[in-house]
Amino acid sequence: WAHRGHVHTLRGRYEEAVADFTRALEADPGYAWAHAKRGGTLRLLGRYEEARQALQPFAAGAHGDFRVTDARSLLDRLP
Repeated sequence: WAHRGHVHTLRGRYEEAVADFTRALEADPGYAWAHAKRGGTLRLLGRYEEARQALQPFAAGAHGDFRVTDARSLLDRLP
């Protein structure tokens, strides 16, 4: 699901991407890459509060060290 979500993101199909990242996380709640991509895609949709909620635990290191700095950078760019 996560890779399909990434393809949707690349094609500008953000709602579909969020749905696929969500499905990936339902299957594997610890999938850090899917957390990061979901949060980033929510940001692209202008759904800033949801993006913040998705990225904050990830930026705090709750999902390991994978791209923690990327999550923090995305959080810093939210309005």
